[in-house]
Amino acid sequence: MKKSKLILLIVISAVLSGLSRYDLPLDFLAFFAFIPLFRFFQLAVDELESKKFKDKLLFCLISGSVYSIVFLTISVHWISLVTLGGFIGILALYSFYYTVFFMLLIWGISRYKKHFAHFIILGFVSLEYVLSFGPFKFPWLNIGYSLSHSIYLLQVLEYGGVYLLSFLILVINYLLFIYLFKNKEKRHLFVAFIIMITWWTVGYYKYHSIETSFISTKAGIVQVSIPQEMKWEAAFLDSTVNLYKQKTIELVQNDSVDLVVYPEAAIPLYLMQWESSLDDMLLFANKVGVNVFTGFPHYENGVKYKMQPEPYLFYNASNQFKPNLVADSMYCKNQLVPFGERIPFLEYFPILWKLQFGQANFEHGDGYRYYQVKNAVYSPLICYEVIFPDYVRKMVNPRLDFIVNITNDAWFKRSIGTYQHKMMCVFRAIENRRTIFRAANTGYSVIVSPRGDISQELGLYEVGTISSQIEACKKISFYHKYGYVFPLLILFSFFIEFVLTFFQSYGKRHI
Repeated sequence: MKKSKLILLIVISAVLSGLSRYDLPLDFLAFFAFIPLFRFFQLAVDELESKKFKDKLLFCLISGSVYSIVFLTISVHWISLVTLGGFIGILALYSFYYTVFFMLLIWGISRYKKHFAHFIILGFVSLEYVLSFGPFKFPWLNIGYSLSHSIYLLQVLEYGGVYLLSFLILVINYLLFIYLFKNKEKRHLFVAFIIMITWWTVGYYKYHSIETSFISTKAGIVQVSIPQEMKWEAAFLDSTVNLYKQKTIELVQNDSVDLVVYPEAAIPLYLMQWESSLDDMLLFANKVGVNVFTGFPHYENGVKYKMQPEPYLFYNASNQFKPNLVADSMYCKNQLVPFGERIPFLEYFPILWKLQFGQANFEHGDGYRYYQVKNAVYSPLICYEVIFPDYVRKMVNPRLDFIVNITNDAWFKRSIGTYQHKMMCVFRAIENRRTIFRAANTGYSVIVSPRGDISQELGLYEVGTISSQIEACKKISFYHKYGYVFPLLILFSFFIEFVLTFFQSYGKRHI
């Protein structure tokens, strides 16, 4: 077969997978998107069997790069709105990842063809898990996120998290591939049908049977939609703060709330350093009689790194300000966006301080924080942190009633990135069975129930408020207790497959 036809299979798979990430009812594409990819590996192994290593490497470089570039361009092109250089960088980085990954799969399949499905299914889930660690971690692209419109199918997140969704999607794709390209036996369609029906039935039952209760504590969200280009302009600082105050007063007057949540860096002032600003915030909380939770920038005096240009350490911070004129202990963002919020390896290569292309260089926070409001306890996540399943899982405990996620997605403008980021909250809410209040500068601000329903929402660039009593679920989900082990088992199984394949291949050469 011509290599161009093999590359076409790659392109079709990447396009279908990319389109399934849109705010359109295209979830079903995920169950067909990997059929061309299974076909690609089936044919590529035969095509490359007699080729030299350098030819195999070149082919994997081309195919891995094509898959990465097409998929990322369709699904996360919005990164270019934030930083064109960063988008080009992520294309190059993922091209490298997929080149290595395709090499591994082709090597393994060519030596142990009976385990063709094992390599691909276990491999993709393992890759997703591995890429959620390290200095360049970006677990935004997991296959499971394709099902953002399928509320019943999402309920199994409670058992194995987003990695279980990815696994099930790949299994369905494989069964359809077997039917189409191998033996045409209807039993494979039957097995796929049984899996889907069981999956949907379990989800339907869980969605309608989960036990929750509304507690007396009520929280609200203020969204004022300050454009990114105006947010840090000195001339607009006072008007920004006054707009938040005005909408808070309206919310409190129209709806008796106990907590008001503002977005990430909503108050563009060093609240905890500037005494006048801190006093103003505390007096305002006292005046309206509610707790106010907001994001803001923060700094500390001190030099930590060699070649550090300024004697300050900066943080992406947040805190709760209470009506009794007390500010709680700050929460500072722990999971920082690579390059956007911190250059990786600064602590090891001080010369990197000289790289300046508009990024911040924040410090990491020192752990979780838990805040009390009336008879409820919540914990915050800042922006990007909500995309890390295990980070959120570790934060949840039996005394936690709800989660607050504050973010500033104005960088993404009206792109699909704002929708994708919003839907991460739905996944985390179901995994942990906790209500999430998401406050976004320019939207989407949402309230997500433990079932994953978006009960209230403020759209992009809408100015307004939403509020709700806390829908609490005291149950600690299976995922929280044991489900995080699932991707570890997948990764271990993938590793064992390669070890066995290596020794089998080595043994054959020495018989």
